[in-house]
Amino acid sequence: MRLELKRQEPKNGAIPGELYADGLFFGYTLESEKDAFPVGVYDLYPRFSPKFGKNKVHVRIPGRDFIMFHGANRAADLAGCVGVAYTRTSETTLYGDISDELNDLFEDAGKSGVLVVTDANGAGDFWGVLWRFAAVLGLGAGVVYLITKNN
Repeated sequence: MRLELKRQEPKNGAIPGELYADGLFFGYTLESEKDAFPVGVYDLYPRFSPKFGKNKVHVRIPGRDFIMFHGANRAADLAGCVGVAYTRTSETTLYGDISDELNDLFEDAGKSGVLVVTDANGAGDFWGVLWRFAAVLGLGAGVVYLITKNN
């Protein structure tokens, strides 16, 4: 599974964005500007979240733990995680948690994948190009994993 998080320009300490799953629009995102992780490619993994009492899709960020996709209304609700919802009520708020649907999609994809994060200026898009190139050659996610793990 390939998730792509396309960040927009930060607004009042929040970073709005859009989430795509295997090239299809999935939902809206929100992050705290002060806790956002860098653009790049990250492994995804399943993990039970005691806080939410269910499985959530987690992002493997070097030097950080328990970064996941979950529901949130404001950036203040997030501590390094990514809020995901079906609608954006303003540039800095979301409504309608779809993290369970994301987890279902992730499980259907075999509980493996990557998250490609790009910013409003297109930085990080190199990784998306690399992913598409690897897919055309039939190399799959393994190539992206190997290259990004060594950077």
